[in-house]
Amino acid sequence: MYVSHISENFVSVINPSTNKVIDTIQAGKGPTCVARKPGSSILYITNYTSNDVTVYDEITGQITGTIVVGDHPCYVSFISNGDFAVISHESNDGIIIVNTTAQNVFKRLEEGIGDIYLCDDGKTMYQPQISTPYVFVIDASTYEIKERIEVGGRPLQLVFSPDEKFAYVTNFDLNEIEKIDTKSGEIVSRIGRIPNPRELI
Repeated sequence: MYVSHISENFVSVINPSTNKVIDTIQAGKGPTCVARKPGSSILYITNYTSNDVTVYDEITGQITGTIVVGDHPCYVSFISNGDFAVISHESNDGIIIVNTTAQNVFKRLEEGIGDIYLCDDGKTMYQPQISTPYVFVIDASTYEIKERIEVGGRPLQLVFSPDEKFAYVTNFDLNEIEKIDTKSGEIVSRIGRIPNPRELI
């Protein structure tokens, strides 16, 4: 297991069989997220304070790259079988698409704050905008925002139904969860009386 420490500059490695820390990985300042590139030994670590991503090889134990990605990167998702990493932020620096082979910034979307959620076999990305009343729907092949669903309040996190026909969004300010039809983009239900919801699974 890997544990990030936003107040430090390293990631702890824990052996779950012994419940002991067995190693640390040197990262940038304020690591927040650790994600493995699909089918590989490569880890991407977002560094909130140093505004970059550390690329680390589990097999060699070496840092293979550092990619500058903008202010306060917090989340990593992989698309196109891991050929590209999607880096999103808790700042106004939008969304960064990284080519994982070249380890460089391939494209930048000027908008978008918050975590990214993949559906439709990784062809579509959803992003609740944690500081504005919208959920963005992003085409993962063109990297363009194709829809802005206005939910009101402040949407924070999202989960899909098992068949991906619906997306459920926690809305902190409205004290509710919105149920969105992923085909039409319509809000089909609002589940109310839920005080300041954040995460759901």
